Amino acid sequence: MRNVQFSFPLQILIIRAAKDKGVKITCEVCPHHLFLSKDNLDRIGSGRGQVRPMICSLEDQQALWDSLEYIDCFATDHAPHTVSEKDSPNPPPGYPGLETLLPLLLTAVNEGRLTIDDIILRLHTNPLKIFGLKPQADTYIDIDLDESWVVPDQLPFTKSKWTPFAGMCVTGVIKRVVLRGQLAYIDGKVIVPEGYGQDVCTKLALRPSPPVSPPFKRKHPTAEETTRKMELPAATKRIRHNTEPDESKMEPFSPVKPFFRQNLFSSSEMK
Repeated sequence: MRNVQFSFPLQILIIRAAKDKGVKITCEVCPHHLFLSKDNLDRIGSGRGQVRPMICSLEDQQALWDSLEYIDCFATDHAPHTVSEKDSPNPPPGYPGLETLLPLLLTAVNEGRLTIDDIILRLHTNPLKIFGLKPQADTYIDIDLDESWVVPDQLPFTKSKWTPFAGMCVTGVIKRVVLRGQLAYIDGKVIVPEGYGQDVCTKLALRPSPPVSPPFKRKHPTAEETTRKMELPAATKRIRHNTEPDESKMEPFSPVKPFFRQNLFSSSEMK
């Protein structure tokens, strides 16, 4: 099995043909190939715009969206090069992407281009299968699905201090992260000590990975699938998935806007 990252329609055609023949191959796509195009390079700048593969045309970008049923994972390819590195005469390729991945995908949910299940499949279910990992108990996130915000010129946690998505309006905010039963992040603040994350690579032990499920035919999301809200007491609306955390061990949390709870991260994307 080999993991392939791609951004152009010819590549997805090759992958589709391989999967149709039963070849054990997986592929991923990055958010910058789904949400940025060559039209954004004037704003980003030629040096900072360097990435591999390069961001494509709007037509090629649409071809990626049209082929989502063959894409196994969303991955950031996070490359936190600093401003001085990206503005140098020989800028290294790569974008920072961890802090913008989920807001961008949730924006696509609000726009009807994705469903919550699409995100779960490619950020949680398929990565577990591909890498042979077990779900982490009491690990989940709380998200406000309705809050909109503008991506700033620099985000608070990455060392890069810039983002190619600056100025974009997105909808969806991570309110709280619980990692293995420990409150790790709340309202913009990381509260666990440095080093609390675990290196999941050490658990792989080079064992063979189970095959990923065959491609499925993706239906256009209905309004119910897009919002994925459940009527619950009070004003709180949540979607729960997999194991439930022990609420007695957690600090009180009283969101005023609808949000959902989801076990999304399972690998090095969230440590």
